[in-house]
Amino acid sequence: MSERITVNVAYDPEAKIWYAEGSPDLFGALAYGHSLEELKQVLPGVILDMIEDNKPEWIGRNIAVEIVATAHEHIDVIAA
Repeated sequence: MSERITVNVAYDPEAKIWYAEGSPDLFGALAYGHSLEELKQVLPGVILDMIEDNKPEWIGRNIAVEIVATAHEHIDVIAA
């Protein structure tokens, strides 16, 4: 049986990190990485902790993780 978890992540340009935002599936999760790839490497351990604490019935199941990333860029548009 497969379960699904959605993880919303965002980029903080001041801290230069990607972090997991308040995701309804990861109540209380705290995860970050200096790149999106680094964050993706941290997430399995965080997800396992959250499952053990909040959804122990999911232990032993296949978990599909959907990562939704948001980043914002500012562009200076110079008049011609």
